[in-house]
Amino acid sequence: MKIGILIFLFFIDSKVCIPQSGWTNLNSGTDSSLNSVQFINSLTGWCIGNGGIILNTTNGGFTWEKQNSGFNFNLNSMCFTSLTTGYIAGDSGLIIKTTNGGKSWNRTSLISYHNLTSLNFINDSTGFAGGSNLDNYNPTNKIYKSIDFGNSWDSIEVQTEFTITRVHFVSSQIGWAVRLPPALGGAAASKDH
Repeated sequence: MKIGILIFLFFIDSKVCIPQSGWTNLNSGTDSSLNSVQFINSLTGWCIGNGGIILNTTNGGFTWEKQNSGFNFNLNSMCFTSLTTGYIAGDSGLIIKTTNGGKSWNRTSLISYHNLTSLNFINDSTGFAGGSNLDNYNPTNKIYKSIDFGNSWDSIEVQTEFTITRVHFVSSQIGWAVRLPPALGGAAASKDH
């Protein structure tokens, strides 16, 4: 039943994403591929992408300033819990955290070779990350959980041959993972905790 609800909500949300009049093109100032954007309010937001790029705006996206991630990995997903505290997940198990609005970023203690494609915090202290080890001989999918502000992470191996592309949790026990079959290009949803 929850899968049906998730799929139904996805179709409702997908209608919102259809281009409409009133959209304005804004220049990010970079040629790098950008993978995720999040605004914490109407003026302040971040955009992340390949090669460790982090961009920040404080004027609703009209201008963007580069922030130094300190890494060259592709950055895939982010979650800010306040104006000052944010987390970014990327390739090669990278999770970085800021507590000063992006002026500096520090790697958390997660040790993983998985390409992390999704990050979701349900409150200031509890967060989840998901991704896949794309080794053709031993593919594995994992979801990671932190209950101490991203300082340490525990892993749960997910038994599926599909690549985890997104995780979303609504509590410390209830969440969903979106999986992408590598050969088919389709997606399936499942409940994991």
